[in-house]
Amino acid sequence: MPAVPTLWWGFRFLDVFLTPFMWIFNKCRMEKPQETHPWHCTSWEMNLNKEICVCVSGGYERKFRFSPLFHIPLFGTGWEKYIVIRPIDYKGDWYVGWKALGSNRKEEINLLALKLGEPVRVLISKGEVTFFALNPQGEQIKLQQVGKGRLGDREFAHVRQF
Repeated sequence: MPAVPTLWWGFRFLDVFLTPFMWIFNKCRMEKPQETHPWHCTSWEMNLNKEICVCVSGGYERKFRFSPLFHIPLFGTGWEKYIVIRPIDYKGDWYVGWKALGSNRKEEINLLALKLGEPVRVLISKGEVTFFALNPQGEQIKLQQVGKGRLGDREFAHVRQF
């Protein structure tokens, strides 16, 4: 299994630069803003053990799935439902990924190349999506859903959002 790629430091600088704008676009001033950008995502190939993944279906119409507008609720275009996930029986850095239908209607696996060490909120759309977690060596670790909500509900406002 290949190790998870590290993110170039220049992208982290760009993230810091964009943070004030993400707070504005988020519409929910009291919650942590969306942190996902195209440079965080990488295609990934692996056989997932679905028994240790979290599978969900958002249950509402997807909006602008393949556009930056999918995470800008201020314009009325962003996804608003989320789930909160975290690894089980694991301490240390981890990474989140997802498997879903891509724009070509084929299943795609993507990985967020950002180190995590705590639970995270992940936005969900209409289609079924399978979330998985990896340790830094690229090995799959057990993941669980610990909450769900809608942006603005403030229940998980302190949790990072992707």
